[in-house]
Amino acid sequence: MAVSQLVVAVRTLRPTDERLQRAVAMWQKAFMSSKRRRKSEPRLERGEPVVRRVLQAALEELSIHGYAALRMEDVATRAGVNKTTIYRRWPTKEELVRNLLVSLAEKSRAELRDTGSLEGDLLEMARDRHRSLCSVEGRGVFRMMTAERAHPEVMAIARAVQRMRDTTPNLIVQRGVARGELRGDEDVELAMDLVRMVVVGGFVTHSERFDEEGVRRVLKLLLHGLLGARGRGSEPRLRLRS
Repeated sequence: MAVSQLVVAVRTLRPTDERLQRAVAMWQKAFMSSKRRRKSEPRLERGEPVVRRVLQAALEELSIHGYAALRMEDVATRAGVNKTTIYRRWPTKEELVRNLLVSLAEKSRAELRDTGSLEGDLLEMARDRHRSLCSVEGRGVFRMMTAERAHPEVMAIARAVQRMRDTTPNLIVQRGVARGELRGDEDVELAMDLVRMVVVGGFVTHSERFDEEGVRRVLKLLLHGLLGARGRGSEPRLRLRS
């Protein structure tokens, strides 16, 4: 029976009882108010679109407030979901931010453009890293990973990102092997780490200006060390880490 039908029925049965009429009116008002509240609250949602919304909201909140001041309530509000939706998948703030940064690192690797050469791929990776650092969100993550690095949870998050890099197949290596530029046992990860360090150093020094010429010079030096020894019949100077 609908609320309006119930109210009419009660009033028809006891038309002279003012107390009952008042009680029914108060109950009806409270019910309608609760109904409006439920409509205005975010619905409990699941699925990949919600995960993407929550992670994007977490990235934006992180870029504004940093890790220590990040609040799950603010992430839920920005994403338009209930807090329970977030806590069901990410019980702690550390797990949410770790999932965010690992997914960003995975996405960056998967979407790296194939330039046709090892040197070109490494240069494209450097450009992509610089573009990320120059974005509002990238600056926020960089600030967290430097200014808040001493925080135990931030240290654990950084280790998780590095573990992902160490254990995920490297697209640049796979392409290099397929082209015949690499055997597959060279430590390209070390070269990539050094290129990232150069990009970060340039970002700190020059901010938004990408020093492409400087990165090219570093790449030539690294590739000479990585591949140059092969022509003399010796083992590559840089080998995979155990």
